[in-house]
Amino acid sequence: MSSNLDGALFRQPGVDVQRLQEIGGALDDDSIKIRGFGARRITLAVDGRILNTPGTAGGYFIDWTTIPLTNIEKIYIIKGVSDPRYGNTLGGVINLITKKPSDKPVFESQAMKARYDTDKLSFFHSWKPSNFEYSRRKKL
Repeated sequence: MSSNLDGALFRQPGVDVQRLQEIGGALDDDSIKIRGFGARRITLAVDGRILNTPGTAGGYFIDWTTIPLTNIEKIYIIKGVSDPRYGNTLGGVINLITKKPSDKPVFESQAMKARYDTDKLSFFHSWKPSNFEYSRRKKL
């Protein structure tokens, strides 16, 4: 079980994930490819809302390792040219469907320790007391 998006996509057919150690020390926009197309031709969406702008200079970079799975219920992968609502995408679409808050409060914390001062601490809280609902994630 992975704690971030690139780990969850690692064993999906048609999706090629390269770890930072494999591609060098710098972050690379092509660390995830769908059918051979890198991040410039992949659309990332959360609940159908597009987060990046594929096909434009500067609007395509996604640091896949920073997208946590704490609040993700499902991951839909559409390979190839998709329907028009996702815009200009040749590689495909990754649509993250978030969990809906429940009437009982949920609180989760996660701590990770690694070499070279790469510690990570994150908190997640969600609740739906009535018609109002919210989800909040905080990374330290």
